[in-house]
Amino acid sequence: LMETLAKVGMHINRVRRSPHLSSMSMFVAGFGPRKARLFRKCLTNAVSSREQVAHMLAKLLHRPLGKDPFLSPVVINALPFIKICPDLRDTWDAVRIPGFDRTRLGDSIRPWIVSLCAEAVKMLEAPDADDDVAVRRRISLADDPLALAIDEHTRTGVMERILQEVNLDEWNDLAGVPDVPEDADLDTLLTKLQPEVMEPHKDLRQEYQPVEDQTAFYLTVGDTEENIGMGRV
Repeated sequence: LMETLAKVGMHINRVRRSPHLSSMSMFVAGFGPRKARLFRKCLTNAVSSREQVAHMLAKLLHRPLGKDPFLSPVVINALPFIKICPDLRDTWDAVRIPGFDRTRLGDSIRPWIVSLCAEAVKMLEAPDADDDVAVRRRISLADDPLALAIDEHTRTGVMERILQEVNLDEWNDLAGVPDVPEDADLDTLLTKLQPEVMEPHKDLRQEYQPVEDQTAFYLTVGDTEENIGMGRV
């Protein structure tokens, strides 16, 4: 159950509006029955940032005042698996959510994806001057290149091409990090980060495939084709 939840993420605003879904919160990494029970009591207002979640958890854990809630092990473990976006019944726009907070990435990856998008958005064409909505959105997201890249791809679908064309020869310097993460070289890291721009916090569960009739039969009888072929005495 924890693995499945990790693949899909806990849609925190949907859980807030649908109490019958709240039981899944105990399967968030770093949670458990006790923390999940306390956490559910705090879901009273719309959540639009990881900062809100971090402060909420720090309060539940009685973290000393003045301590950075983002340094709490529980917060570090849980945040990548909490999906922050509006519920279908909410009236606010996802543009309120900081770009990084829409992803399933841990904080150690932040400088890499932000620097990648900062270079990518430089290659965007200027919006049509007559398109007031596009111009306003471009201005409002100017300080958050990741949010701008996500928004632009949602509206026009151009970021997949642009991300492939970005010059990343100096990516380490752009990110301000001397070494790439231990589990990836630069090409692997780029492959990992691109989906978070094009489909933030995508549901990674395996798509449903109908079971063939013969396979369903053997599952039903609890036996295998080989055993049935051997016969019985």
